Amino acid sequence: MKFSFWNSGKGYDDLQENYSIITHPIEIENDDSLKLTHCLEKIPIEFEQKNHERYLPGMLENIKRFAEIPQSTVSVNSGF
Repeated sequence: MKFSFWNSGKGYDDLQENYSIITHPIEIENDDSLKLTHCLEKIPIEFEQKNHERYLPGMLENIKRFAEIPQSTVSVNSGF
């Protein structure tokens, strides 16, 4: 999964150079596990760099907890 991200609430212009590019490749490790990698290609604004450093560990921990839930207890709801 790859997407670009621009934080409109921080007051900087909606220009291509103000977007971060985030990629989450998923690789099959073996029959029982996958590997999710979080890649950030650029963080154009210093404020966003600090936010990323602050919130990334918690985000990755939440992804890990979700990934470890037994499949039989997971339901998918898009919210739409």
